[in-house]
Amino acid sequence: METVTLSLAAVDMLWEQLDLGELPYPLEVPRFGDTPEERDRIRTAVREDLTRRGLLRDGEPDATLVEGLRCLADGQLIITLAGLLNTEKQQLLAARVSARGRQTVLGVLQDNTMRMDFLEPSGMVFGIVELLPQLPGGPGEPVELSLPATKRRGGGVGPGAAREESPELLAAEELLSRPKIRLGQFSVLAKDDRGLRYRLPELAWFDTADGRYGVTTRRGADSSDVVTYAPMDSTGLARRIFEMIQELVAKQSR
Repeated sequence: METVTLSLAAVDMLWEQLDLGELPYPLEVPRFGDTPEERDRIRTAVREDLTRRGLLRDGEPDATLVEGLRCLADGQLIITLAGLLNTEKQQLLAARVSARGRQTVLGVLQDNTMRMDFLEPSGMVFGIVELLPQLPGGPGEPVELSLPATKRRGGGVGPGAAREESPELLAAEELLSRPKIRLGQFSVLAKDDRGLRYRLPELAWFDTADGRYGVTTRRGADSSDVVTYAPMDSTGLARRIFEMIQELVAKQSR
């Protein structure tokens, strides 16, 4: 089983049957049926469809499908992608790739379905990055801003949170003022053997007519947040995600 596509109703019913808890971010699936009777009717229709497709046998879901859903629900290493594939049409982008043991599964919400791709572990990063259209990095040089801790606590993470209009601030404001055709963010999370979870600041990105830009955040020596806006194509996004994974591994080993 390399790829399987489920209706959102099937995801809802299987998730409940397997007692997987709440659906994880950003795979937000509605609950189907307002009454027990309505849910029973939907469950019956889902079972008939899954049986016809060979995904349900003797009332039990396919074992590979079950393990894939469990992996999506609770992985040891997780990368999420959320955003807009088309800002004008508000076309949502929601995906999650999760690794547990030797299993790696990518879940993508699209057209009222969830597609599940069963990947090789080495394909985890590129599998989710390649959901974005290929686009070169935009023109210009990287712009780096240092945001004081007092501003960070107030929620400011953009250039408007800087203290004065430096050349870097003006350059960042000009960059962010450009019309965006796509935008979103990647998150990387990890869980160790004790169940402790680790995460890093998100890797944001946005596409303009001229190309793609990435937005990264790191903690400076003076405890301020250092935000960098830089041209970044798909290879650059993947490289940064690999770096984030390495940083999480280092945090776990401390």
